[in-house]
Amino acid sequence: MNRFKNLFQNDKVLFVVSFLVAVALWMMVIGDRNPQTENVIRDVPIAYTGTEIMQDADLKIITVSDTTADVKIFGRLSEIHQVVAADVTLSADLSEINKPGTYTVPLVSTVGQTGVSVEGVTPATITVEADFIVQNRREVQVQFVNELPQDYEQGELSLSMTSLTVEGPENLLKTIAKAVAVVDLNNITQPISASYPLKLVDAGGNEVVSDAIAVSATEVWVDLDILKAKTVPVQVVLDGEVNLAETGHTVTPAPSSVRIKGKAALIDSIEQIETQPIPQSMIPVQAGTIDTALALPDGVTCDTEQISVMFDYTPPETDAQTADPGA
Repeated sequence: MNRFKNLFQNDKVLFVVSFLVAVALWMMVIGDRNPQTENVIRDVPIAYTGTEIMQDADLKIITVSDTTADVKIFGRLSEIHQVVAADVTLSADLSEINKPGTYTVPLVSTVGQTGVSVEGVTPATITVEADFIVQNRREVQVQFVNELPQDYEQGELSLSMTSLTVEGPENLLKTIAKAVAVVDLNNITQPISASYPLKLVDAGGNEVVSDAIAVSATEVWVDLDILKAKTVPVQVVLDGEVNLAETGHTVTPAPSSVRIKGKAALIDSIEQIETQPIPQSMIPVQAGTIDTALALPDGVTCDTEQISVMFDYTPPETDAQTADPGA
């Protein structure tokens, strides 16, 4: 006990002990003022490494789940505050991607600041889809929706292109059936001549949308005749030399009316459609039926190409019968 007591009465020993206590206290003070802490550097861009194998295989990145990630760093407060996003590197090694498919790739991060380390990355991995980029041709069609007003029908359709080039991931392009322009016919009574946007659709008519797809055209010019339809009576025309009163015939066309189509202004001006003139040589001696064509004006069409003309026969009265009805 006396020896221990004497030890602390020694000036040199007391100096050393006091120095160590002072250092400890200083370390505690400094530690409180500059503690170890965490910080998150957000939205750090992800760089790709090891892409040579993909390039040699003609593979392209089609989709990637994330293009940035958050990096958590750890270190002294004074050092942490000096770290900026440019000091943090974040990379994904794509050297294992050598064929089409979907891959899960870990993210690796480092910090270019002494005394600061990376605690974690969120997300820790990204999903990368790779595929071949190919070109194909797809047919361009018009998809009509709704209906024209009553007595109007579609005429000739013309498109500025019948197909287009589609470029993109091979597996995705396999789902594309065609490109369509949607044309709404509701309340349309005049010819259409306008540009319509194109959309890619699958076999079921569902739209295929992807930033990985490029097309040679996004619109198509559509020209569509709009025809007016009208039902008009048929007028049988006989050659100018025929006199039915003398022959004892009456005529009846079958059908008695037909539906004609053409531009609205022309159709509105037509009240009837005549047959081609029927010469006397074709008229039956008594009752009978003949077929004849319609005399359609230019610009007018009709689904009925020929009609039948029925000739009914009543013998004309003689002079004697007229003079003496009872004879």
